[in-house]
Amino acid sequence: MPSKSEIRSRMRGGLIVSCQAEPELGSQLHQPEHIALIAKEVLDAGACAVRICGAANVKATRALNPKAIIIGIHKDKYDNGDVLITGTLDAAGYLIKDGADIVGLDMTKRRRPLGETSADVFWSIRKNRSFQDVPLMADLADAQEAAVAIELGVDFVATTLSGYTPDTKYRLEHAVEPFLEFMPDYDLVTDLVKKYPGFPIIAEGRWRDPRQCRDAIQKLGAFAVCVGSQVTRPRMIVRWHLKAIQEPFEDWD
Repeated sequence: MPSKSEIRSRMRGGLIVSCQAEPELGSQLHQPEHIALIAKEVLDAGACAVRICGAANVKATRALNPKAIIIGIHKDKYDNGDVLITGTLDAAGYLIKDGADIVGLDMTKRRRPLGETSADVFWSIRKNRSFQDVPLMADLADAQEAAVAIELGVDFVATTLSGYTPDTKYRLEHAVEPFLEFMPDYDLVTDLVKKYPGFPIIAEGRWRDPRQCRDAIQKLGAFAVCVGSQVTRPRMIVRWHLKAIQEPFEDWD
């Protein structure tokens, strides 16, 4: 496993690609061998790292891409259906064992299904001798959560969950994009970069256009930017293009 300093050096100013294909969304590319091939494609094209969901997918991706930086996550759901990212020590352990260099954790203020806080899960990993040196990425939704995560000692912060928690869902109502559905949270990235100069803030969550990615790095000062659907979800990409060619031109703005 590369050192933290090497990981940061390789990721700085780069493009991370989230390679996920959920069968519940209709994808037929959800087998581990498919995910590993998608990861190889984007890595060969120049992605600095890949974000992979599920230990089996991490294992297959590592086997095909032995030198890649892999951000591993595990997805569960809260009772209300909201996504929970790597909510337990066991989930983190499986990801690390199967080849993740970084583990993404849900560091929102929501309590886990069994009542734990994000801090509880963070410390369960940090205090485990086998995992205590593994870099941790905080997936969060607002500046308050970022402050808590950075104080705890996470290695990276990503704006992944902005718009997807009860406190931030309103942001999607004001971020509608004509063809790509929703705009990314420029304001949160800007705020975090200003508040924590030098800390690796990753722009993630609805960054779908090359110009948006350019802005994240060159204008907002993000450490790196992560894209997903724009690259790895053919069904969604086709829907965006169909909407563009089927809507009357005068409706464009």
